[in-house]
Amino acid sequence: MYKNPTATLVHGLVTGQGPIEGILYNHAWVEKGNTVIDETVSLEIPKKLYYMIGQIKESNVYRYSIDEMNKKLLEYKTYGPWEKKLLKNKY
Repeated sequence: MYKNPTATLVHGLVTGQGPIEGILYNHAWVEKGNTVIDETVSLEIPKKLYYMIGQIKESNVYRYSIDEMNKKLLEYKTYGPWEKKLLKNKY
């Protein structure tokens, strides 16, 4: 994980591009202010652009502080997702 006390872990549903175009899938990224850091694809871009590209809706996003993330890791013993809405998603 991106190690910064002001960063926020985000789990959410992202709309696929290319071969998975249109498919909503679970994904995780880090937000620091108005910047998204996505280590999966070595990307750091403005949050507004990231949300536009991924067609991400706020209603499908869950944010966690470092303390909240640590509690969830211990509770679920997995990196996520942890929320029912995301757990129900098959991708």
